[in-house]
Amino acid sequence: MVVPFRFTHYHYLSQFNKFHRRMCRFDPGPVRIAVIGGGPSGLFFAHAVNKILSGEEDNFERRRIEITVFEKSSRPGGQWQSSAEAVDNDVACYDNLWTNGASHSHEFPDYTYDEHFGRPVDVYMRRKDLLEYILGRVTKGNANFFDDHVVTNTEVIKARYIKERCKFEVRTRNVKTGVENNIQYFDKCVWAAGDNGLRYFPQKLVDQVLRGGFSGRIIHSTDMREFEKDVKGKRIVLIGGGLSAEDLALQAVKVGVNHVTIVVRDARGGEVAGTRIWPYDKVNVLRGMTVTGSEGERKIRLSKSSDLPEVDESKGCLYLDDIDTIILCTGYSVNQNMLSMELRRDFGDMEEELLLPDDWKMDHPLDKITGDTEPDAGYYSPRTSPDYYNGVSMTNPNMMFMSYNDFWWPLLAIDVYANILAGVCCGTVKLPTLEDARRQNYEESLRQMRDPMTRYYMDDNYSPFQKFDELTNAAASDGSSSSTAPDAQYHDELWGDLPVEIKAAYEALGYSEDYWCNGGDEPAAGDKGWSGLNAEEQAAATVLGYDQGSWDSSPSDSIYYANILFSMEALDERMKLVKYPLRFIEEGGLQVTFEDIRQCHPFEGGKPPPGLTSAGRIFFLMMANSELHRWGEDDGCIQNKETNPLTYRDYTNGQDFHSMHTGTRARPSLESTWLSL
Repeated sequence: MVVPFRFTHYHYLSQFNKFHRRMCRFDPGPVRIAVIGGGPSGLFFAHAVNKILSGEEDNFERRRIEITVFEKSSRPGGQWQSSAEAVDNDVACYDNLWTNGASHSHEFPDYTYDEHFGRPVDVYMRRKDLLEYILGRVTKGNANFFDDHVVTNTEVIKARYIKERCKFEVRTRNVKTGVENNIQYFDKCVWAAGDNGLRYFPQKLVDQVLRGGFSGRIIHSTDMREFEKDVKGKRIVLIGGGLSAEDLALQAVKVGVNHVTIVVRDARGGEVAGTRIWPYDKVNVLRGMTVTGSEGERKIRLSKSSDLPEVDESKGCLYLDDIDTIILCTGYSVNQNMLSMELRRDFGDMEEELLLPDDWKMDHPLDKITGDTEPDAGYYSPRTSPDYYNGVSMTNPNMMFMSYNDFWWPLLAIDVYANILAGVCCGTVKLPTLEDARRQNYEESLRQMRDPMTRYYMDDNYSPFQKFDELTNAAASDGSSSSTAPDAQYHDELWGDLPVEIKAAYEALGYSEDYWCNGGDEPAAGDKGWSGLNAEEQAAATVLGYDQGSWDSSPSDSIYYANILFSMEALDERMKLVKYPLRFIEEGGLQVTFEDIRQCHPFEGGKPPPGLTSAGRIFFLMMANSELHRWGEDDGCIQNKETNPLTYRDYTNGQDFHSMHTGTRARPSLESTWLSL
């Protein structure tokens, strides 16, 4: 009897697949892992693997693991190296960079600042000090860490997965000689090339500016080699409202810029809008504007951006004269060019549609103010993706991605994810099935949709900030008041009709009849926190119905504080997964209402919501206090902006920042003004 070819072919494939599975599962010898990138992500991953293998945990099958970290530059550190050490003008930090977040938010439990520095640290840290701390951590107890794991001056050209061999084929080349190295094969591949690996250069915008005749310098924010020459004594424009623009504006003032204009497309002003202290009044933020071209050698043309409601292009343009330099603070993207197409992951594009249940409602206390908003077709959050489990590709679990996944505290988040991926490689973290991973990601995205700020990025139809503006505008147009402020009842009154004691209270706070009728700059008291008011001003605010909580809080601020807590809770879930030696949330969970959050401002007498661990309370208050630095709460009233040398880094409340691990407090203040350092 002749066996049909169809059956024979099926039988062959069946036997091949069984053989393939056996080979993949029982491949003898060490597990070889290729790590692409020798910055904090790659180093923390190798460090985490070493800790697991040298630890006492015995609930997994120990196998020898060989890790090769490929780093393109001449030394480890990735983007935290000086820009002078970067290869081919890659993205890298400039020499004088300081962190924009509190130093103690990236202190690690297994290597404290006391152990490394032997002294209290500043609230904000210099780049070189932080890099030395990162390198010191991974070499603690293993002086040969870099020799064992890191191959410098080596660029990964291409990595692809060969299913038939259950191996990754990795091609590299020596960046100094340009010569390709021998092909290497690995069992697993960890992409750790950084969330900001490629600069975004808006070529179309640059071409528009050049066509108009602009003759000045146009550079990206990563091009810092001649920064002082580009800005000293000059009038410059920064395009973009992120933290890069904030920091470069301060750096420009430090080296002697004449004036800085930050052009922000976002009508709310982006992240730079939260910075209210600009030294010597040399920085101006233009919100809701876009650079559209130039007219002559030094004249820049701006137009209202589409982020502004009811844009009327017929109203003309705004012009900035005598501009010498334009710096593009236009952001970055991930670099996956070295990965074959089937291995690449969609980062931050949120292209996966999140199908909400028909009866889904946000059910958030904020709805009492903004009203319920019908959701638009949302997208999976930046921290979840259907086919990935904490960075592990569930369609090929041997391919993994290191990312901070949009957490506010990138280095801490990277270390937590490094421990998760290391656990997967060592066998201490068990992977769910693809179906379970998809279900977990879906449920997590639904949960994140309940946080106003996270939903703002996921749902095209939701903007609580716009709701606040709409309520304010509606109240102004119909004579009503939708404000939740204690003195809202007086906002629509004429100055002359205010009760005598109310008018006196407003005057004590710096308000005048001219401001009441015509508007203008907010009186200084309006920008202070309660603790920044003097006794007379506090008494006046009390007459208007305020107390410490209602003065310091607002719906917008509450969204910010809620997002901190929400993000801490999400990161804590991942800490719990790997038994990370730091936890933010108690086992009972974080139960907090909107009203609780409005009382969580770091003013005297305020206290965090229940459910935070001791470390969680310290962490939350540090995050809130660092934001107050930008708001100017810590510096009191600045009488003359043109002579003010202070930046948000010129803190005076170092006692409010301290280690979650040792209790050591930060230095009380800088030894001199930040501009002079």
